[in-house]
Amino acid sequence: MFGRSIIEFKDNYIYPNNKTLSLGKFSAGTTQSSINLPSDSGMSPAVWNSRIVIADMEGTVHIINPISKNTEGSIKTSAFQPIALSITVSGDTGYFANRKGKVAAVNLAAKTLLWEKEINEEKINIFTDLAVHKGKVFVFTGSKIHILNQSDGNEVLEAVESASPPLCKGSLFYTGKTDGNMGVYNCTTGKEVGTVKLKHGIIKARPSSAGDMILAGTDRGKILILNPEGFGI
Repeated sequence: MFGRSIIEFKDNYIYPNNKTLSLGKFSAGTTQSSINLPSDSGMSPAVWNSRIVIADMEGTVHIINPISKNTEGSIKTSAFQPIALSITVSGDTGYFANRKGKVAAVNLAAKTLLWEKEINEEKINIFTDLAVHKGKVFVFTGSKIHILNQSDGNEVLEAVESASPPLCKGSLFYTGKTDGNMGVYNCTTGKEVGTVKLKHGIIKARPSSAGDMILAGTDRGKILILNPEGFGI
């Protein structure tokens, strides 16, 4: 599975394998059909416009009709070997990266490549979904968050050292820090505006939003429920 995820599609779930996508109903809990992929993939699928979108190991994005099971279009990129993550969809645009730092944006409606950018960093391991927020693309490389312009892929802010992918919420993004605390950053400037002191291990997974609260898991097996109103920011 390489850390891939099952995703929800209407009342169904989609379970990814290297060569196929298995479809089943949550109510039944069993696989009812499968879709053969055009070529092997190590990614998790995503949904756009009632279609399944997924890139193969050669970096080609495929748009698949889950009813007919036909591939309705393919978009070639040079983001070879994307692993585990799914394509992040914003409107008609999909964003993803391969494990070594090649980031690609594709127009799913027009079936065209919009841009590609290479992230320059010595040690890069990208296995988590990109975040798209406030006109920017946030890319977690395993040790830093790189912030790109959504329209052209140019890096617009200084990279932020981090232990986790970011949660983007409103004008801020939240991320685990290597010292075990949570960093709070301004989405516009990329500057740290606050630190939440924590003593329960390092947050290595992306924090999530639950209403007004922020949930975060640590490497010590703790689940933290945090109220941003108490951050003093």
